[in-house]
Amino acid sequence: MKDSSKYYLTDHYSWVKTETGTFICAHETADGLVYSVLSQDKHTLLEGNASYMEFKKNDKLVDSPSAAYIYRIQCPNLWDCIGTNIIRQVIRASQAKNMYRIFSEYVGERVILTSGIHYHLFPSPQKVLETPDSTYQRMGMSFKKDVLKNAARFILEHADMLEKIQAPDLLDELMKIHRVGSWTARATVADYTNELATYPYGDAAIRFYAREALPYHEWPKKEVAFIQELHKVAGAENMSSSIATLIMVHEIKRG
Repeated sequence: MKDSSKYYLTDHYSWVKTETGTFICAHETADGLVYSVLSQDKHTLLEGNASYMEFKKNDKLVDSPSAAYIYRIQCPNLWDCIGTNIIRQVIRASQAKNMYRIFSEYVGERVILTSGIHYHLFPSPQKVLETPDSTYQRMGMSFKKDVLKNAARFILEHADMLEKIQAPDLLDELMKIHRVGSWTARATVADYTNELATYPYGDAAIRFYAREALPYHEWPKKEVAFIQELHKVAGAENMSSSIATLIMVHEIKRG
């Protein structure tokens, strides 16, 4: 049954819209496959075994009626989070999302989900290292190859340690990867822990979402000034809910 008080975010690139209009995503874990299926309107979780984080909507950032509670998938695969945000580095969101899907379809494992739906998982660290340079070139990913392989080696070498540490220490560890800086590390930790306040929310994406959410508000263009203004408008005490709200508004307005 539809519950319009709930809204499920599909901002992580692992989400795919099916031919019937539903949304699916899947991640490989040490304990097996974790997946979800959402309704076309994203108000209902139809099927799956994934965990979700609940956020309460920040009404100060919404100019029209919308769900009171926002749910974001608890991504169980740190490698997927790192790889996603490496792909997001220095390119447009639409280009990055397309690259993520191409990479998954070319190199990732194909699995069969509910109702016989075929889904391509994000390539494992081993697959990233085994993939020849010529394949990266065909995918238009030559400039991503080295940093993805750096991250894949790091994950394989330090997997046990990374599973045990908390967000602040994880941030420091990720920045030991060559060509993984503060933005990529913070975005990765935000995806992996759902502590969205960790995300570098002065970046171009969040500034754009804020202008969409409150188009008549005068949002500063500079990062530091924008962060100060967002704190003033939304309240600085629960930025994770505020970021989730901005993502929801963006998804609703973009259809």
